[in-house]
Amino acid sequence: MMANPRFSVAPPAGQSLPPDWQRQARQRATMAEAAYKHALENAWRGGGGAPSPMNDARLKPVEWRDILGEK
Repeated sequence: MMANPRFSVAPPAGQSLPPDWQRQARQRATMAEAAYKHALENAWRGGGGAPSPMNDARLKPVEWRDILGEK
């Protein structure tokens, strides 16, 4: 087989994967799933950040002056 001077193949770009990449991938997937589940379960709490429809929809404590219209 002769080498063609008009054609060359470059080596693949990037870095090679570490030897234990499958174990690391499973571990990272587990950690990401736990973080997502935690964020999803605690989204209703708000956190005191920007106003949100969830926070605005909550019942606020009612005072007599609010009921009677004395503001």
